[in-house]
Amino acid sequence: MVQRMASINQCLSVRALALAVVISLPVSARAQLSQNSGTNSSDTWTTFDLTTKVQATIGSLSLPTSTSTCHVELGYDSNGQIIANVWPTGSAAPGTDVGAVSVIRLSGGNLTVFDQNGAPIPYVSPGSNLTTYNPLSLLGTNPGRSVVQRLVVANIQQQATKMQAEYTTVNSTYVLTTNYTSGPLTKEQWTYVSSGSQYVATQAEYWISASNFSGTRTLQFANLHWNDNSADDTARTNAGYTVTNPPAASTSTPPAMSQSTETGCPAASSNQGGTQNVAYQYGLFSSSCSWKRMVPWLNDYFRFGTVLAPNHGFSSTLQPIATQGGTLKSDITSAGGGGYIVIGQSQGGLVSRYAAQQFQAANLNQTTVKGVVTLDTPNLGAPLANWAGLGTIEAVAALINYAWQAVGCSPTATPQLDLCYAFQLITGGLGTVAVDLEQSSALGDLQQGSSFVTNLNNQTESSFQKAGLVGHTKRFFVEVRDVDSLACGVSNAQNCYPEQEFGERNVSAIYTYVEEAVFVAWFIAIEECDPTYDPFACSVAEHLLPIWLYPTAVDLCWNYITTVLPNASNINNLFGDEDGVVPTFSQNYPTTGGATALQYSVSPSDSHMGDTKSDLTRNVLERALANSPFSVPTQASCTYSGSSPPSLSGNGGSETISLSTQTGCRWNSESQTP
Repeated sequence: MVQRMASINQCLSVRALALAVVISLPVSARAQLSQNSGTNSSDTWTTFDLTTKVQATIGSLSLPTSTSTCHVELGYDSNGQIIANVWPTGSAAPGTDVGAVSVIRLSGGNLTVFDQNGAPIPYVSPGSNLTTYNPLSLLGTNPGRSVVQRLVVANIQQQATKMQAEYTTVNSTYVLTTNYTSGPLTKEQWTYVSSGSQYVATQAEYWISASNFSGTRTLQFANLHWNDNSADDTARTNAGYTVTNPPAASTSTPPAMSQSTETGCPAASSNQGGTQNVAYQYGLFSSSCSWKRMVPWLNDYFRFGTVLAPNHGFSSTLQPIATQGGTLKSDITSAGGGGYIVIGQSQGGLVSRYAAQQFQAANLNQTTVKGVVTLDTPNLGAPLANWAGLGTIEAVAALINYAWQAVGCSPTATPQLDLCYAFQLITGGLGTVAVDLEQSSALGDLQQGSSFVTNLNNQTESSFQKAGLVGHTKRFFVEVRDVDSLACGVSNAQNCYPEQEFGERNVSAIYTYVEEAVFVAWFIAIEECDPTYDPFACSVAEHLLPIWLYPTAVDLCWNYITTVLPNASNINNLFGDEDGVVPTFSQNYPTTGGATALQYSVSPSDSHMGDTKSDLTRNVLERALANSPFSVPTQASCTYSGSSPPSLSGNGGSETISLSTQTGCRWNSESQTP
């Protein structure tokens, strides 16, 4: 490649990243296109199965291999415009809250994502002032002469000359290697095998250099088929290339996320008139504001008595969990009454369990706490807490900063891009999490294998009922969802509940769609990259590679550090549906000492940071509380009787009526006369 991206100067050490593309035989020169592909079958096209593997080292952390698969079609439509269809396959296929992605189509420079029913999945920018990032626009209206010119070549030596590559033959394979002296891309290597009179690519590797980052990326192709229409290829060449030079990288850093607190929290204590008392305990980096949506929802559904939502502020969540548990015990005692169901989210679940155990320690037959329900609680500890303080979270945030710079984002850029907004969320959110974790006295208690967790789980908890809600969030860029809900929490932004405009479901869609768009655009650009004929395509490929690569590495790293302990010999499933903070195996309520506990799955769920404001969590929590052993009376169980409504004239008047219903049942009166 002719043009190189500028070096990224950071304070961390530099390593190389290798990306490998493997195209496996068998191959053939003609096969069937999919039905309704939109591709002109008489023009140039190619189809193949693609397996993507990513390996990376971030700091001192060597990550395991991430694998995803898809089927790809590349070609031209009847108007000669580029068209690409991508079918994600396998368990790691990207998904959305409205359904798994079935087909991703690039046509006419636009990207459309379809669900499993073939319906387009709408994309809504998280703000009217944000412009959608469209890497496909860099390819222009005539992106090159052929989508197979790198995959299938007629003369291997001429191909080496085009790529400015060294040419060697190894075990009947032909290896083309290009070395670069500056920028994050340091080496490119393609490997071909002979197939009749042509040479078919079997491997392409790219080495990237970035501060604190190294690894490998492998794209494996199977069932490669193609059709090459030389006349149409020549006509596109003669028409001239319209690929544009990409924007320059920036040197800016995303603005930090402010550390403010929410307002409008639910009252510390209220009485709804029923008999079932309930208390809510918030988690780390939170306050009772985290419950401000869930409490009214549940009040409308159940016949509660005392509703206790203590609020000791954000700083209280950084205290040792035993201290927080003692405070909650005092809050419940001060509120009076008994039979409380204590509902705790995240760290708040451990606080709730500790408080209930303290009531039991004082009186084995205690009746103050009827039950404990935990939501996304690290009952066995959280690996993320074990990683905190090792610099890993900061390194992850730094990688997103590289992607921010590669796009050309800056705080004063015009227009502001939705992708830049997402990058800012991750960098600012993870930076805030890292600082707060390192300052938290509760950090040691949250670690997997800590003495606090061990002692907590050694108690029998025999005097109260138990249930755990386990979240299963779509794992594709789940960290985006978490930091979005965290940012919404501290900024008190409007329209940022999970399902709303600024909510995590919509913001995560930015990554789901842009990731696919960047990959498709990169692959087309790398096919067209020719230093002699189309150097701009080479520049576009270099521009898109870090935007495609770094966020993917961040996603892999985040899945790892929220699931696996440092120096762990066993690796759990990194690509199952988890909430992005606490692994599912830890969210299950422990059943030590012969005790039993009910487990409820929230699947799909919103992220760890968004679950207390999620309608998905609410639906499962309502079921858990209404069912045995809690059996909380619902508003639907209310019955009403009494005298007939009065009949008054339009002039008004005075009338007495009677109404009988159960304790805690809600009723109101209204006039049907204007």
